[in-house]
Parts: sequence; structure tokens; C-alpha cells
Amino acid sequence: MRLRVSRRTRPTDVDEGRRALVLQAGAVLLDYPDDEQALSTVDAAFETRFAAGTPESLVRGFLDVWLPLEGMQREIEYVATFDQRARCSLNLTFHTDGDTRHRGERLLAVRRAYVDLGVTPPAAELPDFLPALLELAAVEPAAVSVLVENLPALGALKLALDELASPFAGVVEAVLGVLPPPSAADRAETERLAREGPPAEAVGIGDHTSGTAATCGCGGLP
Repeated sequence: MRLRVSRRTRPTDVDEGRRALVLQAGAVLLDYPDDEQALSTVDAAFETRFAAGTPESLVRGFLDVWLPLEGMQREIEYVATFDQRARCSLNLTFHTDGDTRHRGERLLAVRRAYVDLGVTPPAAELPDFLPALLELAAVEPAAVSVLVENLPALGALKLALDELASPFAGVVEAVLGVLPPPSAADRAETERLAREGPPAEAVGIGDHTSGTAATCGCGGLP
């Protein structure tokens, strides 16, 4: 399995510099909040007040909520949002494949995308970790195709965060705002994922009637 190179890699109404700025901000703001310097850098980059509804204004809105919090408060909120709720997982293939064997194939495909771009996959996280993918796409425009392949998962993450009234929803919405718009099929898949959640079993592997959940073996990825 290999990720396809999408023809929708670049949105027509967002220039590369603007897109890269928002993607880099997303990479910082959706990562564990223990880097004050990186947070300050994003704050400075989005110091200007932007037109309402733009991706930049969504990032600014998040910062206005996030910056006044103490460091410990940010860490508690982050863990409660992303580490304790499966539907808010920042590992994109989990949304589409759950903890199944088929997910292992998708993870290997994402890892190959890094290698094909001459970039070392993240060592501390699985290759589908959203902040790492955003950081990669911010500097390697070809990597936007990996995000495009995962638009349904991004959409499902956004809806899950919306249900929590989480400020992180604005960051994911900002990222989606600088990516190509989802197709009708993407939107339908997002709705299905939001409705059903990640699958618990691999379909089409082994005995379909066994009822035994297959595991992806993700931890063994090199």
C-alpha cells in the first residue's frame, strides 16, 4: 500500500507561505505544551489581528484562550483532550482503522512518505502523529498530499473536538482551512467516522466470524 499523490495538493486560494505558517502553528499548538519558546514564536507570528473566519484568526483565537493559562493547566487540558479520549486521537490512521491490522499497512505507507521525501520519520511518535505531519508539510509542500489522504480523519477529529467545545477545534479548523476542500466522498467518510468511531476489528482479515479484534502491531514499526 502506498499513499497516492493527490492532484489536490495545493488549494488554489491559499499561497504557500500562508499555508506553511498555519501548518507550522498547528504543529506547535497540537503538540504537547512543554515548549514555551515555540509557543511564544507562534504568538509573535500571529500578533496581527486577522479578518474573522480566516485560518489565521482561528489560530489567534486559540492563542487568546491558551496563553493566559498556566503551564500545568495547559498540560492537564492537553492530556484530558487527546490522551484520554480515543475520538480525539492525534494519530490520524486510528480514526480510520482503529487498533487493527490494516492500520499497520497505513502506518507503513505514511512512513514511506517520509522516506520518499528524504525525511527521517519521527522516532518518539508513530508516523501518523498529526503535529509531526503538519511540521513536515509546512516545509515540504509535497507532504500536503499525506494530509489530503487523511482529510476524513481530520474532519472526524474536528467534530470530536467540537462536541467537547474544545478550543483545539479552532486549530484543526485552521489547518483544514489551508488544505484543499474535501470531496463529497471525504465528507461522507467524515460523517461515518464521526458516527461510528474507529473500528474495533480488521475487516477481511482471517476469520470474519471469529469476533476477535485484530491488532495493528504498530509498536513494532521501525
